[in-house]
Amino acid sequence: MKAIFQKIDLTFIFSVLAFIVLVLISLVNHYNYETFALDLGAYTNALYNYIHLEPATTAVFEEQPKLLLADHFDLYLVFFSPLVYIFGSYSLLIVQLIAAIIGSIGLVKLLTKLGVEFSKFSVVYFLSYFGVISAFSFDYHSNVIASMLIPWLLVFLLNRNLFKYYTLLIFLLISKENFGLILCFVLIGLAFEKSFKETRKHIYASALISILFSAIVIILIMPSIGETATYSNYQYSIGSDFESLLFYAFTEPLSFLGKIFGNHLPDSKFPVFEIKLEMLIFFFGTGGLLLILRPWLLICFLPVFLQKFLHNNVNIVGVGSHYSIEIAILLAIFCPFIISRLNFPKQNVAMIILTILSFGFTIRFMDKTVNYSPKHLVRFYQKMHYVRPDIGRAAINSFMKKVPDKVSVSASSNLLPHLICRKQLYQFPIIHDAEYIVIGDFKNSFPISKDEKSTIVDSLISNSLYRIITRKDGLTLLQKE
Repeated sequence: MKAIFQKIDLTFIFSVLAFIVLVLISLVNHYNYETFALDLGAYTNALYNYIHLEPATTAVFEEQPKLLLADHFDLYLVFFSPLVYIFGSYSLLIVQLIAAIIGSIGLVKLLTKLGVEFSKFSVVYFLSYFGVISAFSFDYHSNVIASMLIPWLLVFLLNRNLFKYYTLLIFLLISKENFGLILCFVLIGLAFEKSFKETRKHIYASALISILFSAIVIILIMPSIGETATYSNYQYSIGSDFESLLFYAFTEPLSFLGKIFGNHLPDSKFPVFEIKLEMLIFFFGTGGLLLILRPWLLICFLPVFLQKFLHNNVNIVGVGSHYSIEIAILLAIFCPFIISRLNFPKQNVAMIILTILSFGFTIRFMDKTVNYSPKHLVRFYQKMHYVRPDIGRAAINSFMKKVPDKVSVSASSNLLPHLICRKQLYQFPIIHDAEYIVIGDFKNSFPISKDEKSTIVDSLISNSLYRIITRKDGLTLLQKE
């Protein structure tokens, strides 16, 4: 019996369990209509358009649509578009889950290459990290895919497989317009490490390529295809573009630091400073404190925290949403690496303790946080995660079968990701030329209130623009007159 137990790879078992948790969070949320128009619905609909050689636009969520690439420069959707005929509305969620496996394998390979004997522990640490859990609870985002590939980029670099290295570098850059900025600082921080000494010329070259790519895309390409003079997705509290932010940072450095670590949104009803403080406690408590031993590695996190702590969206500022995924993968690389360099006989024990400590913060994230996040989306261990509290899943499934295929549709945000195989699809109250409107009395009525929704529907019916086809169980199907 003892011999059998010794043959069991506990790290592999815990890694599989952590991955199963991600599956239960991501796929169950979608199955329960707990994914939304932004971003899963819009991006999966883009797959359908791209595979039909049609341009994807922001019509799903904007009254005045532009090319989707002008909103986020994500070329992954073109590569993934054939999957829409295999996995349907689950396509991008499955891609994310596969990326988690690929990233975990790359993490072990990288740390093994760096001489970390307990590299397998890093997978458990990574997959159970709160930033990974939050990312997989919140639809799909291309920076999740790109972050998972960072370990492989460094493996190719250390192996001097330069063709694969630069090919993967380009693939990472086309994930999103700002990933080049993040990658640039990651590479600069790693350049100070002795393990990368012999590859520094490639690190500096690729860091330059990365920052130039992001600059060209943000400053030139996206404004031109979006028919605006500036980058339309700039949503930060300083100035109106990145140039004004940089100018402010250099001319008013003390005030700039105050905005980073203080309340940069004084008119917000949310406790912004407390949300930032919570994020910092989570960061340092889950391994960031180890970076004191390698302070130059803090450079790698600079653009991530600047984008978080200066953003106008409070949810992005804190521990919620998907915006901690880059932190997760970087700490999963750095923490085992730093521990392995300590003059300490029980390094594997130290990694296990760190993993348990990090898991404790993950439980805290699932339980209660200052930064609001819908807890039922991540509490995979509770019944509430598997049922809808407002309208039953069975009722919604039956209702959705009544929506004709291919026709143009305007739908509630959480219904929209299940209606993606059509060229014209809009998030209600955007209607445009929709032949059908599909809405429900859900607790989350984003982007409008329930009262506003009712007023719009009553107006459409009273003005004989649409007629009721079905109204049952809090769900309404309207057809254009």
